[in-house]
Amino acid sequence: MTSYYSAPTTQQVSASINSLHENWISYVDIQKGIIRGPEELKEIYDDYREKVGTMSKVVGGICTIDSVCPTKMACVGCGAKVPRPEFREEITAFYNWADESEKRFEQLGLPLEAKKMKIAKNRAKHELREIQLIEKSQKDETYAPEIRISSNK
Repeated sequence: MTSYYSAPTTQQVSASINSLHENWISYVDIQKGIIRGPEELKEIYDDYREKVGTMSKVVGGICTIDSVCPTKMACVGCGAKVPRPEFREEITAFYNWADESEKRFEQLGLPLEAKKMKIAKNRAKHELREIQLIEKSQKDETYAPEIRISSNK
């Protein structure tokens, strides 16, 4: 019985992993290699829409979690969020805020707070890259080649 009640909960495991990732991301941009493609994002979005129906708008996109938030409402950079091109300005504003905050915290001699802002900037940059891929994919889908036939007599 003790082993059952002493086992970590899903939230505890998630918090530990999130803490580990937070530490790693301050040294290396681990998200750089995990950019999701437009097809994957569309699949996540469509699957969520079919299962839940109601869309949860968050900064820069749509949240696809239908249970307890694993990131404690830290939506920018969350893997469960699908960034949307029409909300690009929100992510850009978030990035600018984090950049200004990082500089201010460095001036105030608060290195841990500056580190948090650096992590936030990396997450915003990652989402902006995903949005660029979505926009490129949308542009490719609407591309219609122009065919010209010329007669050389």
